[in-house]
Amino acid sequence: MRRGAPAPAKTRLPRIHLRPGRRWIAPRPGETLLDAAHRSGVPLGSSCGGAAACAACVVRVLRGAGALGRRGAAERRLAEREGFAPDERAACQVRPRGDAVVTTGYW
Repeated sequence: MRRGAPAPAKTRLPRIHLRPGRRWIAPRPGETLLDAAHRSGVPLGSSCGGAAACAACVVRVLRGAGALGRRGAAERRLAEREGFAPDERAACQVRPRGDAVVTTGYW
């Protein structure tokens, strides 16, 4: 870095608050919520390996739904088949771009 040049801006990773409790995870760019949870040691179900086939990784979004993006085609098919509520998402398909709060029935 040149002397006197501004330092490069640091990009802050999204933070996902897992409720109940005080656990936070920080998904890496492009990482799914499921992968970030597993990397952080958080138990989140998945029997299909992230293929949007089993619905074991469904989470309820309590805040920050816009930071999780829209459902892609695979997640839309799964949501229709399994009857997801509007605030439910498949963690294997969500790639967080901002902060959110999520929960599931088994934490």
